[in-house]
This record gives sequence, C-alpha cells and structure tokens, in this order.
Amino acid sequence: MLLLGAAAIAVFGDRAPSADVAPAVVRDPHNSVQSSATATVVSKTAGGKVSAATTPAMLLAVLPRESLIGRGVTEPRANLFAAHSFAPIQVASTAPVQEAPRELPFKYLGKQDSGKGWAVFLEKNDNTFIVKASDVVGDDYKVVSITASTITFEYLPTHEQSSLQIE
Repeated sequence: MLLLGAAAIAVFGDRAPSADVAPAVVRDPHNSVQSSATATVVSKTAGGKVSAATTPAMLLAVLPRESLIGRGVTEPRANLFAAHSFAPIQVASTAPVQEAPRELPFKYLGKQDSGKGWAVFLEKNDNTFIVKASDVVGDDYKVVSITASTITFEYLPTHEQSSLQIE
C-alpha cells in the first residue's frame, strides 16, 4: 500500500521548478583580477522571465602562505623524517688494523734431539711429519728455527712468522 502511494506521488507529483534556483554568475574571462570587481548575476523568476543585474563584488588580497602559517622564509625547516640514533658516532680509524697471527694447522706430537739439531713430530690432517730447521711442510709452511721450547714457521704466501710452543 505504501509502495503504491510512493509511486503515485512520483508519477503525479509537481514537476515545476521551484523559484529558489541558485543564480548564475557571469565573469569576464579577460579581466579576472580587478581591484573594483563587478559581477553580473543572472536570475530567472517564477514567471519565466530572465533578469540580469550588476552588483559590486568584493575581492580579497592573496596572502603568502608563510604569513598564514606563521613561519618566516629565513627560518630553517626541520626534517621530520630524519634518522635518530642514540649510539655514539664512531670515528673511522686511520691506523691499519693488524690481523691476528694465523693459527697453525699443526698438532705437536713430540721431539727428538739427534745431535745435529732437533727433529719435531707434527700432525696435520691425519698426516705425520718429521721436520727439521729449513724444511718445507706441505706447500705453504717453512720451518724457520727449532729451539728446545718453540718451533717457528713462516707462512710462504704472506711471509708471516708464527711460533708453536713445544715441551
């Protein structure tokens, strides 16, 4: 029933435009900025007559954005997305960093005094070596000297010397 009533109002309702139509404003496209501006207002009355009237319009001056926000042009802007860290700033060291001495791949097994010098028994990767002074062990180590308490090796690619304590 309500549906039929709504349909009847939609079909037979008043279709005449109301007199409260918003007036159109005509502007001069060649002279858009004027100090004493006028606007032509076109209106349509209920009887269908069109009338045009010129009225003085008030234009406001355009203000710079900085004066509206309250910030001067010379004031520096803060970076809102800057990275913040509480860690102390690290200074790059200028001195070269010395590497720790190369760890020797040998395991000391024992030694023997043969009258002509010491012979030392070493193990590397399940291989046993009997070395004397100035022997080359493998392809990369040379025995520099053997004393009663230490054996000194030279790593051949870099000529670094390392010592191994023997008992």
